[in-house]
Amino acid sequence: MPEPDLPMLVFGNVWDENQVLVSTLPVEAVPTELGIAAATAFPVTEGCPRGRFEAADTSILEGTAQGFGRVDDTVAHSGKQSIAIDPPEVVKNRRRDTVRLMLYNVYERDHRLQVWLRADRPMTVDIAVKGVYPANWDTPAMRAILAAMPEAAPIPEKDAMPAFSLAAALTTDWQQFTVDVPHTGVAVEGYELTVARRAGDPGTYWIDDVSFETRWKKEQNRE
Repeated sequence: MPEPDLPMLVFGNVWDENQVLVSTLPVEAVPTELGIAAATAFPVTEGCPRGRFEAADTSILEGTAQGFGRVDDTVAHSGKQSIAIDPPEVVKNRRRDTVRLMLYNVYERDHRLQVWLRADRPMTVDIAVKGVYPANWDTPAMRAILAAMPEAAPIPEKDAMPAFSLAAALTTDWQQFTVDVPHTGVAVEGYELTVARRAGDPGTYWIDDVSFETRWKKEQNRE
């Protein structure tokens, strides 16, 4: 448990007499109320579960229309393959020449993006992490629900999504780039990572080993 005051929703799955899987109603549990006064561990929460780009990852990305670039099994930072992003004149498909990945977050916590990149020549790409506007929040039904939840964050404006960016100077060697994503108090439904080349740059670059980890409060205090 990384934070003893962090509420948890606990539920169980059981098989009934007809061999049907049934989930119990979730119960909120707070460790401090159970006598746990200090953090017991700092689990790694991976908000980019397909960021290793191995065969199983790319198969799911393609199957859910989230694919980009091309699989390259001759170049990899780790594992057996990475994703190569070729220039537009080679790709001829705008969806393919920009990295786009959904990142999942833990609410009200800071996060850290780390990504490995290299290129076939020196070039600069722009790494950006932007909050995703909560789906269906700006509807009468959601407004009514949130009105009954005074502890809920207010409905944000669509142009108020937090955004963080970094200009990454690539070389022919693998380099790790980091973007810190602090919680700004604005409600988001995850984040989107984009990596885009600058106009007119003819190079090919590769991406591998993307991670998006939660920065637990106590863990940050130890740094």
